[in-house]
Amino acid sequence: MSTILNIENLSGLLLTSSVLFGAAAPSAKAIEMVDIHHPQPNDIVTDPVEVCGVGTGRHGEVTMQLLDDDETELSQDFFRVGGVGIWRNFCVTLPLSSVPETAQGELVVSTGTGPDGGPDAIIPVVFGEAIMDDYDGFRAHTVREGETLYSIAQEYYENPDDYQRIIDANPQRIDDIEDLDVGESLRVPLPRDYMR
Repeated sequence: MSTILNIENLSGLLLTSSVLFGAAAPSAKAIEMVDIHHPQPNDIVTDPVEVCGVGTGRHGEVTMQLLDDDETELSQDFFRVGGVGIWRNFCVTLPLSSVPETAQGELVVSTGTGPDGGPDAIIPVVFGEAIMDDYDGFRAHTVREGETLYSIAQEYYENPDDYQRIIDANPQRIDDIEDLDVGESLRVPLPRDYMR
């Protein structure tokens, strides 16, 4: 399931997070159900995955499912939010059933009232543990003149062949591994024992 969030696919829903969803499609019916504040698209998430936002719903229930890029279900659960017209903050944790096979995946959120009965939102995420076993966080690295993914991997991992970790952590930013934009900020994933 590699669907990227498309506002036109949300015609039955008005979501208000400008960072996440922007403005609603002109055909939206303005039925506000759930607004996910975390994770944002392409955030790096760890196990357990924390999902926070505010929501309401016909039955006050939201289904959340985590999938990797191979559509393997890693977690699914139902959570209570506010009933119709009553908004309630929520912050839930979704433990992963296993280490994802792929770094890219999706958080699928559904109140049962999405367009054509489908999900209300599909949020692309990056699984930190799929990038490296001992993932702890990332450093924001500003690309300097003459740098390549190989040289950045050499600087942080002492192995230029580990450049794929940087690609996996930046799915929306790296189009060409040979051509990085000077001044661009890349997330460089780091292990727990990183000491520099």
